[in-house]
Amino acid sequence: MTVASGAAPPAAGRELTVIFKGLNRCNAGCTFCAVGKAGGSAVTWEDFEIVARELESLVERRGIERLEFTFHGGEPTMLGADFIDRACDRLSRLPVRLGFSMQSNLLAWNEGLGDIVRRHGIRLGTSIDPIAGDRLDGSGRDAYPTWLRNYERVCQEVRPPGAIFVVTRKALGKARELIEVARSITASTGERFGLQINPVYAQGRAASDADVLVTPEEFGEYLVDLWRVWREAPDEVQLGPIQDFSDHFFPVEGRRPKLDCSFGGCCSGHHLGIDFDLNVAGCGRRLDSKAFLGNLRAASLPDILEGSEEAARIGVRSTILGAGACAGCPYFAICNGGCPDDAAITGNLMARFHWCAGYRMLFEAMDEERRRLLAEGQRLGREILAVVEPLEIAATERSDADRSVWLLPTRDGRALRFEGGLGKALEAVSGEKRIYVHNDRVRSLALWEHVLRKPDVLVVLFEAEGMEAALHVLNAIGATIALDTQTLLQASGGADLVRSAVERFLFDPRWESRLLPFAEILRGAVQGASGRPLNRFSIPPGGFHLKCSPAVAACAEPAAASIVAAIREEESLSAVEWLGRRSPCLECDLVAVCNGQLAAGDRRPCHPVLREIVARLAEVADDLRVRMSSAKG
Repeated sequence: MTVASGAAPPAAGRELTVIFKGLNRCNAGCTFCAVGKAGGSAVTWEDFEIVARELESLVERRGIERLEFTFHGGEPTMLGADFIDRACDRLSRLPVRLGFSMQSNLLAWNEGLGDIVRRHGIRLGTSIDPIAGDRLDGSGRDAYPTWLRNYERVCQEVRPPGAIFVVTRKALGKARELIEVARSITASTGERFGLQINPVYAQGRAASDADVLVTPEEFGEYLVDLWRVWREAPDEVQLGPIQDFSDHFFPVEGRRPKLDCSFGGCCSGHHLGIDFDLNVAGCGRRLDSKAFLGNLRAASLPDILEGSEEAARIGVRSTILGAGACAGCPYFAICNGGCPDDAAITGNLMARFHWCAGYRMLFEAMDEERRRLLAEGQRLGREILAVVEPLEIAATERSDADRSVWLLPTRDGRALRFEGGLGKALEAVSGEKRIYVHNDRVRSLALWEHVLRKPDVLVVLFEAEGMEAALHVLNAIGATIALDTQTLLQASGGADLVRSAVERFLFDPRWESRLLPFAEILRGAVQGASGRPLNRFSIPPGGFHLKCSPAVAACAEPAAASIVAAIREEESLSAVEWLGRRSPCLECDLVAVCNGQLAAGDRRPCHPVLREIVARLAEVADDLRVRMSSAKG
């Protein structure tokens, strides 16, 4: 499949990351520098004004809501504190929520830079090499001693920055040494040290240096070693991207596995690189590869991007790989073929990336360990106890926040009767409690109003017939309501009922109850923070297992059996498999809002009504953010 020149770029995202390489000067001499020999050029203020104006034009044309501007290099601190300060002030006039970051080697850190970083809230990142000796200063000496002194100084002035470690040949076999250094930094700063692991790139100074370069298999072996050492005390170091991949196989409650730009499969349209000479590329990596899309002296930024054949090709690259070279790979959903720039090294931008074999070694090691733990009966996440009688809840052998108790429905509603002891049973256990109930039995819950008002008790509705009346009763009680959207959408009129319920939740002044999952989706959208992927039960995939009481097995209730069957199917999925079943979500511009939990999981786009609802929630969240901002002002 080919993409014609001038094809439309992928849908613009709500956020844009700009990597600004404002100079090719550097005060270091790293043996593996991807840029190559440092030069003497730096952006002029007149040219930076062009950059600012073009970004403003792009923001307005695309409707971008948040822009992350990263000072990169060369070494960005060599622009000087005054220039960086002036640049931040200029960019702050753009009509967009703005964030600043800077990637620095810290070798020339000074008090003036610290003042500028604090004033503009610039998030710092840095680079580290405590074991291989490949990061050198301008005099050719090991840069680590100077880096460490300045890093300790920076940590006293601003939040401790994370660091990139580049794996070269000298690093092989030294995984434990690297992790021990990272742990010692955590201990000294009192804040978990963030360490990003990157392979050495075969370009610039390292283009053909056999003493520096590593093979994909050697890199993979190093990744596996790092992961195993890190797992001994994972809370001491934030290890990217290994921790992010680990979260897919070993879910951690409250933490979402991330897919950074190298593995997201959708960097085109969300990332942009601009250099000191006003060359434009798809990202900072593409700038280093001289894969320029155009120059701001010759064309406007929106025109350059909209006329980019490369941007259009990268926009469909993951889809093409998923149907072609990567078809059938069980791990494709968490790597999406890798970074396009790494693929370009092979001579084909549309191929899977050069490091495929290495990362696959890591995925296979994690997958094997996950299966071993499951075979041994070890819990990898929350336990769900399914019951049909309140007495079974009270008789549970343990009570903690890692257990959810689900009371499944019975047609006669016997568990909801006064003599059933539901209130006492629910109060006897901690953790989340869910009550699945037929709509015609909802009135019985009024007996337990004092319990239903507690935030850890959810009433789940799964029937279309009689749902409006059930919603009215539950709202009057003040209960938290959860809708089983997938079951409701299969019923006649179910889509309209779900839409109507959300509209009431959003705009009816008489509505008081939380309506899940939509209340949580709205909260996340207002906060501007993506949650982790969730399944139809609002639980992280792979992060739970089901335990049924003996009475559940003997229960002939069709609705209860259906619920158990659905959770069993989800229980068996790892997060990787879950993502594979929701491949359309990876290309959806609303996935950061809903986190994929509304998808049916059959590799088809979600129901159009659900997409309409999520878009509506995003609009309401935008309006609420504006109101909150005005109130603060």
